[in-house]
Amino acid sequence: MAVEFNDEFLRSLEQGWKVPVGVSEDEQVRAVMAQMREQGLDPNRAGVLRLVRDVNRSLASGDVDAE
Repeated sequence: MAVEFNDEFLRSLEQGWKVPVGVSEDEQVRAVMAQMREQGLDPNRAGVLRLVRDVNRSLASGDVDAE
């Protein structure tokens, strides 16, 4: 079974997701999950939590800057 995605969906994925700073980890997870749902995705909370923690670790280590 092949899955095809339309261009609009692929463009929305290219934009990525914004993880808010200065809020609790739970609020970060909820915000990212809401963004994913707006893109038509069905996010997995554990996966989003892992993504949020990776971003927070990168911010703490100075690997990335908060925008």
